[in-house]
Amino acid sequence: MPTSSALARIWCRWLFSACLLVLAFSARVQGAVEEADDDNDDVTVMAPFTVNAAPVEEFGFRVNLNITFGLSGWDSTVTVSRVYPNTVAARAGLRPGDRILRTDGQSASVSLFSLSKWRKLMEKKSVAAAADRGATWTLEVQSRDSNLPRTVKLSVPSPPPHWGAKPWVTPEGRAPVAVPEPGPLAALARTVLEHGVWTTHPDDWKALGYDWTLTTRDGARHRIFVSRDRGRTEIILSRSLRGKYRYTFVTSPSGALQEARTSRDKDSELPLDQARAAFEQEIGFWLKDVERVTGRWPFEVSNPALAVVPIAGAAPRAPAEGLAKAGNLAKPPDSFLKLPKATTAQRELFTDALAKLGADEDRWAYTETSRGLDDKYVTVTRFDPSKTGEARATLLKLDGKPPTPAAVKKWRDEGRDTPATLSELPPLRDLVDLEEVRVFAEETAGVVFELPLRSGNKDFPADKFQALFRVNKTHRGFEDFSVKLRESFRVAGVVKVTDAGMEARFQTLDPAYSPQPVLLKAGGAVRVLLVKFGRSFEATRQDYQRVEPAP
Repeated sequence: MPTSSALARIWCRWLFSACLLVLAFSARVQGAVEEADDDNDDVTVMAPFTVNAAPVEEFGFRVNLNITFGLSGWDSTVTVSRVYPNTVAARAGLRPGDRILRTDGQSASVSLFSLSKWRKLMEKKSVAAAADRGATWTLEVQSRDSNLPRTVKLSVPSPPPHWGAKPWVTPEGRAPVAVPEPGPLAALARTVLEHGVWTTHPDDWKALGYDWTLTTRDGARHRIFVSRDRGRTEIILSRSLRGKYRYTFVTSPSGALQEARTSRDKDSELPLDQARAAFEQEIGFWLKDVERVTGRWPFEVSNPALAVVPIAGAAPRAPAEGLAKAGNLAKPPDSFLKLPKATTAQRELFTDALAKLGADEDRWAYTETSRGLDDKYVTVTRFDPSKTGEARATLLKLDGKPPTPAAVKKWRDEGRDTPATLSELPPLRDLVDLEEVRVFAEETAGVVFELPLRSGNKDFPADKFQALFRVNKTHRGFEDFSVKLRESFRVAGVVKVTDAGMEARFQTLDPAYSPQPVLLKAGGAVRVLLVKFGRSFEATRQDYQRVEPAP
């Protein structure tokens, strides 16, 4: 099935729907809606732009979806988050923080929770560039420090140097940087400022800096960010362990530890004495285990025990240690701790069901009836993966009536003709702790498991939610799972989350194939003083028919 879905990654956002509502009414009304892990937070506009690079030249920037709530209601915008050196975007003057108003003359606005329109455009541009036909992209953008829009024109192919070329070439337009503060990290900071990726400050969207990210064999992601935008050299080191949790250390060229945070407990601050050992370990990584090895990149993992095998696929991931022992994981509620731990056989049952999640999606045609978080109409669509092109998706009804040609065109332009597929959503292991599988109920035909949620946001109290998964013993697949609020909670004093959760139901249509979703539902509500706000989403799928996927 196509991956540029109108509901792509909505599963992850369902789990944090309450958090998004909270953020909308807290002091931080506007900010990037992120998707779990450090560098996967934003939308990769051009997929080949990873630290491994690809031979095809691309445009070279990333974007974030920003949510704003004002008197007129919800609004969402696309904002540039990163600009890669030696790319068309860098040469054209695109800057992190630029708000994209129009793309090739069309509005760049996207609906809440949906980046499908942008992803669809990304795919078209990528295909054109990869086919060596060349591609042009005209963007109308607005800087953070100006009310006047400007036009940025991006065209590939472009003259060298290119990102990822051999050997590494100093970024165009990047002048040598002086780091006046002395210390063991001064040279490292200078190298990042001169060669890194241009991006926004992790804690201050008005400030800019440069960063670099490396992934090691143990599955850890190391990021260094350096900025001089606020009159001094700031260094932020972070390390995340396979999407589970993140540790962040704020320092300077002197190497003095100024602040430490962990996402293991709602992104809370760590006492400096507890964080000292982990901080020294991270500094040691950048000073002892990183250097130019092949000459292709300014930073590469040089330690053979940590180095990632330079192949196209993912590097092998061994259990990560080290920082996993630092900080304190938020304690699950007592009601969870009283449940019996799953036996070996029960864990295998859950694992089998987990492996089937999202499988065989391209083997079924179905009719979907849905109403999204910001939709005005109930939409009925028929999806058929045995067909090609526009025939794969047919808009049948809008609010019970046949759609007009204009409505169909708008529906396709917004990317709603591409269905959500579970296979493209974030792995379940990034959302719940698979090491803590407990038995909530033993039933005649199935087992109901409870797992604790992970928390990657300080405003999201994972212990306030309950995640239940029902697995059928015969088909060894999910029958349903849900995340629901155990009790209401407050954020920023005046914001009270009164309702939040999601539900998914599955049906085994043929024992030879994995269960398929028949209901997807999510929603949340908050109360600000005496005013209550709520949003919900629901989609049902029926009339399933077995088909052979189109080649």
